[in-house]
Amino acid sequence: MILLFLAIGYMNNLLYVFVFLLISMAVTSMLSTNKNVEQVQLDRLSAGVLFANEKNILSVSLHNKNPRASLWDIAIKVRSTDDIPNQIISQIKPFSTETIGVEWTPEKRGMTMLPRLHVQSRFPFRLLVAWKYFTKEQQVIVYPERKGNVNLPQLSGASAQEQALALLDKSGFFRDYREFERTDSPSRIAWKKSLKIQKHLVKNFENSGDKKVLIDWGFTKNLNDFEQRISQMALWVQVCHDSHSSYSLKLKKTQTPFANGLNHYKQCLHELALLQLSDVT
Repeated sequence: MILLFLAIGYMNNLLYVFVFLLISMAVTSMLSTNKNVEQVQLDRLSAGVLFANEKNILSVSLHNKNPRASLWDIAIKVRSTDDIPNQIISQIKPFSTETIGVEWTPEKRGMTMLPRLHVQSRFPFRLLVAWKYFTKEQQVIVYPERKGNVNLPQLSGASAQEQALALLDKSGFFRDYREFERTDSPSRIAWKKSLKIQKHLVKNFENSGDKKVLIDWGFTKNLNDFEQRISQMALWVQVCHDSHSSYSLKLKKTQTPFANGLNHYKQCLHELALLQLSDVT
């Protein structure tokens, strides 16, 4: 505006040219920035295993519906998360899709809607910003926060020496190999298999005396807060899953069988995610 008044006052053609150049750059920037965001559309939004009050990653796929021009500097994040920086996609080629991971920290366990996504761009001059929102009407389950004492409440089963002797069993109960852990006896190491892949491996046997852990709701009676008790049990489930132990989750009215593996892990966390106070009183 100052340059425009100077150009009018002094009737200076050079200033007029410079003023209209700036105006044309501003208009071009507005159009380019808006068009850059207008052509973005949400192709897919999915979530893996989610935990309350922990940083989780959502898989977001953005599609460029323009068949001729690329989209540049697309920033994306979950709405209302000012403490988390934007994730940047530097380029989405014409009529193609780019996938990126976006952080999300849900506050509560249980069934919840996927969050609203905020997509913006400051291309090309970073003077203006254009944005849009994407919402996917889909519910996902959020598992409880894993928090508390990592020491397991109850361990039962064979000792390390008995587990080592179980490896000598030739009755055909061999299941698979797994990596050696500090709690395993060195005599359990499968040396031939370990030498081939340069890792210490031990054999898993069905019915070979694997450790069994009971995770009982009563073990958390020293905790007064209902959510703290659920978080403690979720942590014990995680510890058992990581150590490949056979475990059972016992609530007041239900109990899962002793098992391990991903499906059993998710089943136990699912039970805790949907647990209500009336289920244990």
